[in-house]
Amino acid sequence: MRTLPTKKKVIVQVALTYLPDIGGGETHLRDLVSYISKYHDTVVITMKPYQSRKEKVPLVEKTGNVSVVRIPRPMRSLIYSNGKWRPFATLIYLPYFYIYVAFWSLRYKNAIIAFHLHGLLLAPLCVFLKRITGRKCIISVHFTFKRGGKILEEVVLWGLRRADHVLALSELEKENLIKLGIPREKVLKFTYWVDLESFKPIERAIAREKLGIDKSIFMVLFVGRLIEEKGIDIVLEVAKNMEKIEFYIIGDGPLREKVLKSSSEIKNLHYVGPVDNFSLPSWYSASNVLVVPSTSEEGFGRVIIEAFACGIPVIGSNLGGIPEAIQPHVGKIVSPNPQEFIKAISEVSKSSYSRWEIRKYAEERFGLKNAETILRCLIDY
Repeated sequence: MRTLPTKKKVIVQVALTYLPDIGGGETHLRDLVSYISKYHDTVVITMKPYQSRKEKVPLVEKTGNVSVVRIPRPMRSLIYSNGKWRPFATLIYLPYFYIYVAFWSLRYKNAIIAFHLHGLLLAPLCVFLKRITGRKCIISVHFTFKRGGKILEEVVLWGLRRADHVLALSELEKENLIKLGIPREKVLKFTYWVDLESFKPIERAIAREKLGIDKSIFMVLFVGRLIEEKGIDIVLEVAKNMEKIEFYIIGDGPLREKVLKSSSEIKNLHYVGPVDNFSLPSWYSASNVLVVPSTSEEGFGRVIIEAFACGIPVIGSNLGGIPEAIQPHVGKIVSPNPQEFIKAISEVSKSSYSRWEIRKYAEERFGLKNAETILRCLIDY
């Protein structure tokens, strides 16, 4: 058992994935930790990354008053290479993760202020942590929870009902959780936020020159994990049918080889690969529109607000919390199928969205003030 890297009182963030894995949830947690650590020492308990297979990541690291404790992840290369094995692999490492977090928390319970768990799979862990430490525990739900009668779903719901607070990423999910029997006073809505100093508009011509992109093209951008649920197949089909428009795909994941193959066959399709957050504003600013064709009911879609912060309109699917993020003057909402996205892209290519109106929208809705909701749940003040 690793020693506690700080002797001060700490807030403990618990998540199955964290940086350097790339994704909206991981980036959100990084921003949350950065904000909370201004007021309290923070410990992140997570697992070793499954995306960064070749990168050596320390099991314990400390930066300022933030400490990260990583637990080895069994079968991580299998999870990365083929998403269909993920449920099986989860059954292997999830109990191991529960036990480690429980023993760690019991050992250092006198130093712990509160727990913040991220994701539905950690909901049952909340019950055990509260019992063995007596500390407050809240859970953030990043995706829509559907009750289908399966044993695992009932166990997750059991954990959610016993949390001190459950944070929902959209009004839709908030009402869904209340209908599932979680007391209304426990369920709060939170919203992702973005670093408005890092993500801000860059003159399109300058951004394209920096990236080596033709200044005359109409450019459609996709940013996200290359998995079926993100609608990557829709992007490939749309690109095939819109030869006069250039499509750029940023991301990594199990469908990477499929995207690479398609980019070699479709002349107007370009696979960029994974891009760090420092470079993303240039890609958003170089684009004419971002597409978010998710086929599953995700909570919000962090890339949406990153694009808005850079002044770029968004075409998103009408599932989950996505419609709550996109208003008519900043983008379009459509059904997640190729025909609808082809029509929407065509309409946007003939429209004139104000980059500064979109930026203003981001400043009003997705600033740092959203982090206060979470901090107030963890610390009573």
